[in-house]
Amino acid sequence: MKRGQRLTGERAERFGAYVVSLYSEPEPMAIRAICEKTGRSYGNIHRILTDAKVTMRSRGYQKPSGTEEHRDDGE
Repeated sequence: MKRGQRLTGERAERFGAYVVSLYSEPEPMAIRAICEKTGRSYGNIHRILTDAKVTMRSRGYQKPSGTEEHRDDGE
């Protein structure tokens, strides 16, 4: 697909599903990384995710490792 090419119909649906899969687990990508990979703008990727009703992660998201316990002892 060419950069800036308009997506409609089935191509748009397939691209949306692809973007959602990149943003989701098990190896989530940041929106900016998805932009670089797909050649689409931040706004376009963000709109695709919000239209798909994806729960957006907070800024600075760190994937939980599952191996370290959370420490809340003031350090």
